[in-house]
Amino acid sequence: IGPDSVWITGDFGTIRLSSNGGNTLVTQTSSYGGFLFGVDFINNLEGWIAADLGRVIHTTNAGANWATQTTGVSSRLYDVCFFDNQYGWAVGRDGSIMHTPDGGANWWRQTSNTTQRLYGVDFTSRNNGWVVGWAGTVLHTVNGGTDWTPVDLGSVIEKYHVDFVDSLRGYVVGWNSEIFVTTDGGVNW
Repeated sequence: IGPDSVWITGDFGTIRLSSNGGNTLVTQTSSYGGFLFGVDFINNLEGWIAADLGRVIHTTNAGANWATQTTGVSSRLYDVCFFDNQYGWAVGRDGSIMHTPDGGANWWRQTSNTTQRLYGVDFTSRNNGWVVGWAGTVLHTVNGGTDWTPVDLGSVIEKYHVDFVDSLRGYVVGWNSEIFVTTDGGVNW
């Protein structure tokens, strides 16, 4: 996976890959025929995609083959984030935060203390992570998700994506062109 790699997912298990910034797309066959959402690759071979019905699909060969993982929830999962090939999180409806310490072989539910839809997740280490969602929900953990603390950005508008480029610089994107930026690890936005 390089800087020109683009993954596109959709309904009916649609997966498309471009290695040239989207100029051409190659269709891949997934192991799951439902809706597919957020994509996360940790290297050029191994990645995961969040899906409907509490499913996550996983590849170890750049998408040539995909295997379905069951997380233990039946609700839609919108995003997935793996820090390495073992530690990962998936988020979705009903405040679902699912965690795996073994590459997705087993998943456990973490307590989010919200029933809002959660749309985005990102981790900068095995311990430090962020989740965003409906009604302005922003959650932060410093212990791998054992505890999730609400963060008030002063807006109740939906938040759809969170991305940290390193442990200090991060972005939260929401409805109506809202963008929040931090340069100190989320202390100030």
